[in-house]
Amino acid sequence: MAVMHRDTFKIYHNDQNIVPEDFIDIDEWIAPTIQVLNQKGYTTRFCCSGHPLNDNWLFIDTSKEKGYYESGNFVRSYIMFEEGITLPSLPHDFTSTQNTSAPRPRLVIEKDHPVTSAAENQFFEKARRILETMKDLYEWALELPDFVPEKTEQDSAKPETAVEVIAFCNEKITEYGLNMKLIDAVYTGDRMKLCITYTSEESLDLRELVKALAMKFHCKIELHQSKE
Repeated sequence: MAVMHRDTFKIYHNDQNIVPEDFIDIDEWIAPTIQVLNQKGYTTRFCCSGHPLNDNWLFIDTSKEKGYYESGNFVRSYIMFEEGITLPSLPHDFTSTQNTSAPRPRLVIEKDHPVTSAAENQFFEKARRILETMKDLYEWALELPDFVPEKTEQDSAKPETAVEVIAFCNEKITEYGLNMKLIDAVYTGDRMKLCITYTSEESLDLRELVKALAMKFHCKIELHQSKE
């Protein structure tokens, strides 16, 4: 098993079957692809490379977030993305669906690996096919441009000022019960990144705040703690 840090996206090997705080567990074969996708802004939620060691295949029904369904003749490789993520292209032989259980649909890309003969129903053949898929998937991720969130007409018609950004941030700070004080909010020249400076006397978990800001302002969010 591999683990990836939620903020830095650094990947580490982990054979303890314990996921440290601020990390998520990922199949080792798909971990490099997930790292690249998140670094480029294509935020992922769930993924699976496929597991050739299993005798009786199980796959997650990716149209739902709960429930496992049995399948005796294929394994599935898939990636589910966070809400609002779109892709300019699909990896080779992958199809896309929409998970509709969330408030906004989540994109899912997936590829089935059917077993069509007794010879293929062996570990090494299963592993070979999955590894070939992981190679194609990684090369596809490397070629993707950085993710640019789509802006609606309503978003485009309202250029947010620092005062408006801070006002929205303060609403979320109160909602999430965060002990912090905002100092400033500045967009980069291309408005693709919003840099927010704050002070706090304690270490804070700001992941939910970052998600809320990214969904509201449709750009990359950076929070910087001031020591002053």
